Amino acid sequence: NIKIQRTNEQVALPLFSRNHAAECTTDDLLSSSEKRSLKRKHRREQQHLIAKKENKRSHATIVKTYDRSNPEEIVRFFAPMKVKIEALHGQLQTATCNGNIREVLKIEEKLKLLRPYSARFVADKNTPDGTVLQPGQLFRKSWILLNDGSMPWSSDDIQLINLSDGIKVVEQPVIPVTAPHNRAIITVDFVCANEPGTYESKWILRFCHQTFGPMIWCTIEVGSSTSNRTY
Repeated sequence: NIKIQRTNEQVALPLFSRNHAAECTTDDLLSSSEKRSLKRKHRREQQHLIAKKENKRSHATIVKTYDRSNPEEIVRFFAPMKVKIEALHGQLQTATCNGNIREVLKIEEKLKLLRPYSARFVADKNTPDGTVLQPGQLFRKSWILLNDGSMPWSSDDIQLINLSDGIKVVEQPVIPVTAPHNRAIITVDFVCANEPGTYESKWILRFCHQTFGPMIWCTIEVGSSTSNRTY
């Protein structure tokens, strides 16, 4: 009797059987409270995505910039990058001292891509080469250079190195704060020699024991007159 009763009973098919797979949906598995919870979660996710897109759009419109005529602002704007460049130069010096050629080449390649310090000659501002001056005369020579690197110049970082002592210098020249892609006027005050002849002074920019940019020079002719004038 038990066997007959079991065979007569209708056996329930599994929910995911082959016959019911097409008819079964997610809604059939969730209660009404679970459905409401999923809808709220989906709504929150959509709102979060919309807010994220709006935030990105608002940040994209904000362009970090600085006043190119304000030396303090220029220095402050590039201060974080300056720390990284100085660290790279320190690593380069260490690798060079240790003879680690592979590391030297790797760091040099990074600096080449960053191109932090670079200069291009534009023009002589005054005292053209070959100018005839008097013995002992004070004069000023200025060059116009373009900062075509990615970092600004200032006397705190950049030095103008005297490559020859052909003409006496009154005092060490100062490098003005110059933003990238701006022009700088580099000025040196000289005193002519007391003896007649041709004199020349050569200079080049340097950062962290490495020179960059073109060599600039001043060539003058000292005559025999003793009258003093200032250019």
